[in-house]
Amino acid sequence: AIICFFIVLMFSGCTEEQSPPTNADHMFPAGMTETFSVNSTGGDFSLFDDNLQVTVPPDSVPQNVDITVSTIESPVDDPSLAMIACFNFGPDGQTFAQPIEVIIHYTISELPAGVDESTIKVYVLNGSTWEPIVGSSVNQLMHYAVADVSHFSDIAVCVSSSSSTDTDEDSSDNGSDNDSNNSAAQYWFKADMYFYDYKDLRLNDNDHDD
Repeated sequence: AIICFFIVLMFSGCTEEQSPPTNADHMFPAGMTETFSVNSTGGDFSLFDDNLQVTVPPDSVPQNVDITVSTIESPVDDPSLAMIACFNFGPDGQTFAQPIEVIIHYTISELPAGVDESTIKVYVLNGSTWEPIVGSSVNQLMHYAVADVSHFSDIAVCVSSSSSTDTDEDSSDNGSDNDSNNSAAQYWFKADMYFYDYKDLRLNDNDHDD
């Protein structure tokens, strides 16, 4: 009877439904704020359970600055972009004599279906327009985006919603067909040239049987 009781408990635990993911399950829960202080010596700072790193070079700021990073729940919308994570870096408008490096991690599950991961970039909000930060790049092996930031504003990791792996595959297929057609054309052109060269040689030998 005791054995049966434990078996029932085991099966009841296996069949228990898991609760759906909540806001806290995301890598960057909305409405969260973290703060760190930096001075003229600079430093390396990790936020949000090491999912966001900030490297401040020496002499980037002349005096002590309290920097805040807040996750944004409803960022300015851009139909051409899919937001992966969005932050407000403050103080707003803060500038740096030496650009600081920002690394933002993401998970594959956060990417919209079908998009090309290589198009991920770090964007900065300029007025009401999201602009990619020059030099921003993505590490697809380690799943993070990185950029050098010279001033603070809203900053986001975005992927182009107009790009998809299906589109890329179609383009590559079209390219393959064109390459195949071009190769065939070159083959026949070369064959014709060889044919006429061959006839010229025989004519030079005074062979008029052709």
